[in-house]
Amino acid sequence: MPDTKMWQGFFDPARILDRLDCDHPGNVVEFGCGYGLFTVEAAKRSSDTVYAVDIEPGMLAATMTEAGKAGVANVQPAGRPARRAMVRAGRGAARRVR
Repeated sequence: MPDTKMWQGFFDPARILDRLDCDHPGNVVEFGCGYGLFTVEAAKRSSDTVYAVDIEPGMLAATMTEAGKAGVANVQPAGRPARRAMVRAGRGAARRVR
C-alpha cells in the first residue's frame, strides 16, 4: 500500500461520498478501511457509529489517528473477529447504502 500522502492523492472522499449520496443517519461499516480516508469522511456525515474494519492492526491504528486529527469520535475500530461477527449478523450489522 502506498504511503498516506500518496494514497490521499488518489481519492477525494468527500466528493465520492457526495456522488454516492452517503449522507444518512445510522451505522456505517467500512470494510478495508486502510488509512481511514473514507472512514473519517463517513464519520463526519453520520450521527451514529462508523465501524472501521481491516485485517491489518496498523491500518486500524492509522484510521484512529486520522479520526483523532479530524475530531470525530464516532469511529469504532474492528479487526478480524468483529468482521466475522458483522458478516454473520448480516443486515442487522450494516445498512445497504442507496
